[in-house]
Amino acid sequence: MQTQIEKLESDLEEKHEEVHFEHAADVLSDGINTYLNALNAGDPERWQEGKIGAQLRERQFRLTVSESKWSSKLGATLTCYFLLGYHYSLLQLTRTPGYNYPGICIIDFPPTLADGVEVADKENYLVEPFVNLLKSPEMRSCQLIAAGRAFEGLVDVNKVTLTQMWK
Repeated sequence: MQTQIEKLESDLEEKHEEVHFEHAADVLSDGINTYLNALNAGDPERWQEGKIGAQLRERQFRLTVSESKWSSKLGATLTCYFLLGYHYSLLQLTRTPGYNYPGICIIDFPPTLADGVEVADKENYLVEPFVNLLKSPEMRSCQLIAAGRAFEGLVDVNKVTLTQMWK
């Protein structure tokens, strides 16, 4: 039994050495920044907070905005952008070799953000980067489910309009 334990511990140590936390952090932050850049393609004023950074360690995970703690730097709308970027980054891991992500993202948009900005007329640009990501052949088996109030005029999506209100 002791021999088996030692063998398993040795195998575990070997696998642990194969984990490249810095590379994984770069992949995650690159994905978030890709999403934010896509938002800025439509309006350069949307995200002016700087680059997103990521730090991954065996027992720690941290995201930063311009090397500052994101939660103290961003208001409600920018936090929405940031968190959508995080989901975008995770979803794109599905097509990245060496990563195991299930290929589904579910987003439920509130009717207004905490700072009073109406979401209904702005949802399209928030989900368009996801739509474009999911058009790539390696993402065929993936899915984004987005619940919200509008999504008028989105191309290459399956839209289901709900008419019954549930209480």
